[in-house]
Amino acid sequence: MGIDVGYYIYLPPGCYQPENSERHYPVVYNLHGGRSGGKYKMISIHRFVDAAIRAGKIEPVIDVFTNGGPMSC
Repeated sequence: MGIDVGYYIYLPPGCYQPENSERHYPVVYNLHGGRSGGKYKMISIHRFVDAAIRAGKIEPVIDVFTNGGPMSC
């Protein structure tokens, strides 16, 4: 589209620790499908992802919340 878009990235606990420097994490792209600014509402999902990782219910992941750009007609 030739435009800049915003995003937020959730990084799992411990990803900056030296022993994890070679570790590869799965990446989840959250595409909210709404109008511009929808990423602000979707980003609250990271709380559930973080809690599940810390509880050992899911493996650590990187979560990317993107903004698709301006709303189209």
